[in-house]
Amino acid sequence: MPSVLGGCWLCVVAGTLGCGDEGQSTDLSGAPVVSVVYRERPLADVEVSLMEQVDGAVIAQGVTGSDGKAYFPDLPQPEPQRYFVRLRSLGDGGWMLNQKVVNSLTDTTQLKPLKQASTQVLELPSHAVRTLAP
Repeated sequence: MPSVLGGCWLCVVAGTLGCGDEGQSTDLSGAPVVSVVYRERPLADVEVSLMEQVDGAVIAQGVTGSDGKAYFPDLPQPEPQRYFVRLRSLGDGGWMLNQKVVNSLTDTTQLKPLKQASTQVLELPSHAVRTLAP
């Protein structure tokens, strides 16, 4: 699968899945996907926020599961020509995103409209994750 990160840019859409009434679930089949990969492995518990402008409001948001995929069933219509991405660590699995590296990627990372390419991959650079071990 080709990498979405040509140089070093990162964009994230915000639209939280799984929130709402308990017992109800969202059908994610066919929903656009942003896959977050680190060292060729899926990265879970990453909040992916998508914005129309680098410092703009979040217009869609998803959280990666154990498969590294964040789903976006509710995208704005019409979609913007590109999304800028912001990433944030949510879990405490002994690691966290290196926010300095991730913040530098936000200015340069862009995604195509998700309806055009239903699965897009964000390959993080080797120094984008740091361990929490002393």
